[in-house]
Parts: sequence; structure tokens; C-alpha cells
Amino acid sequence: MKDNNKTNWMTAVLFMLTIWCLWNSINSYSWASEAVKLADNANNKIGIIKLEIDSISNKMDKVEDKIKEFDLDVLPFGQAFNKMHGMYGEEHVFDWRNELYTTKTKEGETIWQQQ
Repeated sequence: MKDNNKTNWMTAVLFMLTIWCLWNSINSYSWASEAVKLADNANNKIGIIKLEIDSISNKMDKVEDKIKEFDLDVLPFGQAFNKMHGMYGEEHVFDWRNELYTTKTKEGETIWQQQ
């Protein structure tokens, strides 16, 4: 009878240990699954951020190009004057090489006046 009780007790302990191992493996699978989901989500967000950075970088390049386009100091005075007159019309004050100028036209002639 002692051997039977001992066997039953050992069987019960092994059964409980099996249940405990099974339970923990299911829970750890759930945690691992959640970790994979979080990693996928993070990778997706990183991808989106990279796309946004590329988009911002492209926009900055375009802005730099526009700034260069409006940098009057690199143009000869006549081109700078014509550009400002074409954009803003008569008597617009603009800065060319650290000097202020205004645009006026008279009967189709261009008059350059330094301010």
C-alpha cells in the first residue's frame, strides 16, 4: 500500500508539473506573440518615419532651390531688376548686394534708381 500511495503522489506531482509547464508555455507563447506584434508595429512606424524624413528632405531641397532662385545677389543688376519688376510691378523696393533699389518704368524704358 505504501508503494501505491507513493506512486499516486508522484503521479499527482508529475501531473501538476505537466499542467504548470503547459500553462507557462501557453502564456510565454502569448507574450512572444505580443512581442512580435510590437516589433512589427515598431518596424512599420520606423518605415513611416523614414518616408516622412525623405519627404521633408525633398521639400527642403525644393525650398533651397527656390531660395537660390530668389537670390538676387548672384544675378546681374538688370536681371535682378527685371525679376523684381515682373514679380511686384512698379516702384517695388528690393535689396541687391546690400543696397536698396526701386523699380520704375517710363514709356517702356527701365529706370534704375538707387534708394
